Amino acid sequence: MASKNIVLFIEGSRRFKVKTCYFSVLVNYFKGIGGRYYDHDLHEWSFPIEEKESMIKFIEKQGFGLHVVKAEKFVRLMLTCVDVEMSFDAYSNEFAIFQEIEGAHYDRTCSKYIIPRSKLNELEKILQRSGFHFIVRGEFISPFEKELLQLNEQGLNKIKVKKYIYFNII
Repeated sequence: MASKNIVLFIEGSRRFKVKTCYFSVLVNYFKGIGGRYYDHDLHEWSFPIEEKESMIKFIEKQGFGLHVVKAEKFVRLMLTCVDVEMSFDAYSNEFAIFQEIEGAHYDRTCSKYIIPRSKLNELEKILQRSGFHFIVRGEFISPFEKELLQLNEQGLNKIKVKKYIYFNII
C-alpha cells in the first residue's frame, strides 16, 4: 500500500479520533478495539488513548502514512453558502487571531466562530500562520467546481456543485 494514503490522528487527553478514507483492513482492525465509537455524521472513529501506540504500529505496518495532531490545534471548517463555520476539537481561547477578518464573529447559539465565506483564503492563511491543522468540509475545491460555485453565486449557472470532504493537512 502506498504511503500517500494518510491516516489522521486527532489526539485529546483521554481519547483520540481517527479520520481516514475507507480501507477494509483499517475498519476491520478498528472494529476489534474495545471502547471504540464511530461518528456517522463526521465519518470518524474515536478510541481510548491507551490504544494509540498499538494502532500506530498497525497502521505503519500496513504501509499507511500517519499524521498526528493535538486536538488543541485542530479546527473543522464547514462551508455553507455564505459562511465558514469553525468548530474546535478542544477548548480554545485563541479567537483574537480571527478578529482581523472583517465580519468574523462568535455565534453563541451554535457555539461556532463564523467567518464570511468570501474570507476563506484569509482564514486559511491565519490558521497556517498560527499553527492550526484543519479539515474543510463543503462544496468545492477543483478550479472547475470553484468557477461553477462563483457562477451560482452570481445567478448565472444552475448546475449543482457536488459536496465532498477535502483534507487540508498543514
